[in-house]
Amino acid sequence: MQKQKYTLSVTNMLLCDFHIHTKYSDGSFELRKVVDLFGQSGFDVIAITDHLVSKDSIIGKLTWKLHYTLTEKNFSEYLEDIQYEAQRAWNKYGMLVLPGVEITKNYFSSNKSAHILIIDIKEFISACLGYESIFFEAKKQNALIVACHPGYMRTEARGTFYLWNNREKYKKYIDAWEIASGDDVFNLVAYKVAKIIKDKYPQKVKIVVDDSSKALNPKVRKLIAGYKESQYSCFLISDSNVYVEPDYLKKTAAALSDNVGVVTNLIVGAREKTLGAMLENLQINTFIMLGSCFLDVILKIPCAIGKSMLMKKKDFEEIGGFDAISDVLAEDYKIGKLMYEKGKKVVLSNYIIQNVNEYWSIKRFFNRHTRWAKMRWKIGGPKYFIEPITNPVFIALFLPILSNFTHLSVMAFFVALLIKISMDMRVYRMLNQKLNITLILAPIKDLLIGIIWFVPFVTSKVNWRGNLYVISKNTKLIEIKNKESVLKQGSF
Repeated sequence: MQKQKYTLSVTNMLLCDFHIHTKYSDGSFELRKVVDLFGQSGFDVIAITDHLVSKDSIIGKLTWKLHYTLTEKNFSEYLEDIQYEAQRAWNKYGMLVLPGVEITKNYFSSNKSAHILIIDIKEFISACLGYESIFFEAKKQNALIVACHPGYMRTEARGTFYLWNNREKYKKYIDAWEIASGDDVFNLVAYKVAKIIKDKYPQKVKIVVDDSSKALNPKVRKLIAGYKESQYSCFLISDSNVYVEPDYLKKTAAALSDNVGVVTNLIVGAREKTLGAMLENLQINTFIMLGSCFLDVILKIPCAIGKSMLMKKKDFEEIGGFDAISDVLAEDYKIGKLMYEKGKKVVLSNYIIQNVNEYWSIKRFFNRHTRWAKMRWKIGGPKYFIEPITNPVFIALFLPILSNFTHLSVMAFFVALLIKISMDMRVYRMLNQKLNITLILAPIKDLLIGIIWFVPFVTSKVNWRGNLYVISKNTKLIEIKNKESVLKQGSF
């Protein structure tokens, strides 16, 4: 394959991204769309580095089954596509596009896991090779070798510490170390994309960059900045991974009236592509969905869901506004509770929205639900002990354990499994969700949630959005000042 030569004239600093995925592995967009996104955002150089996953672990084998990796079979097509898009990007945007891969060796231990960028790759390199063999093959191709995210990241993604822990052994092969990725640098790209949208709809979109608030809750900190710039009598709180249809606002606002303080929406998890995301969406579509409906319809307890909350500014400010929620972790619960105490209703709209969770690690799933378990314990107190009743699979597990695994107890456990899977299938049908193989994971998810239930009795610490706290009563946050010592312990 003949390689096109490009001459890039450099007069000042270049805007580059050398760690980008497409739908060839676990990316959200096709290669062409990715190139256009970065080209329109003003980038000078990018490298397409889709995952090339080793199959020597359970995680790796599962990734291959889900087709979230390049293969030797499609590698030539991958390089040809990049070459074609590189020529188009150069002609259209003056942007240089380099071919690359991310050699991915994932294990359950972060200390054994490693990701390696190979930039300007020319031929296929198997991810199943040993590290020195991979480096040798890359050097033969005059490719650039970069050790990916070797330290603790601000996000909850899986850590990859092997190369850093063995840096003395491998430093002679590695050309560069990646010191930031993902959320660490995404704000720059997000701002440029937001700017494109603002330019298209200048009367409807305003970009606000303001981190001056001292609120401990980082989500509330951002909301305060946006709220100051808002112009109308109502405002909507919505998360960035929420997907809605064009009629979302109209149908949600239809439930707002004088005696309604908050209109909130039920959520369904969607578009899962990794094992962690499958577990997360199962929990959302079963336990969280049913729990929200049970609290609202049966117990008449206000249930505000932070993924989508519409309210009037007047009502919000009468309950204390952001001063009332700035230093609590469960800001949605606090808003709903204060509205209810003020005599206002918290209404569940019949408009269901999608919560898009595509690429979650198991670690992220654990972190999310240990945090939520701690919140429920700090809010519910003794009521928290009732919660295991809603997890029949975990309760049934104790039957064979306590009865020395008799035939009857084992049979009872499997009957509980079948009943729970049947109930989950029923919920999926009610939600018009597609029945798929992920439902088989429901018992595993329930057992993990059962284990997580005990965590609040061990620790009240949380690592959330790069911030370290202790949760006190009603999820009041106490900031941990000595962050360095806590980071070494990982997430809680």
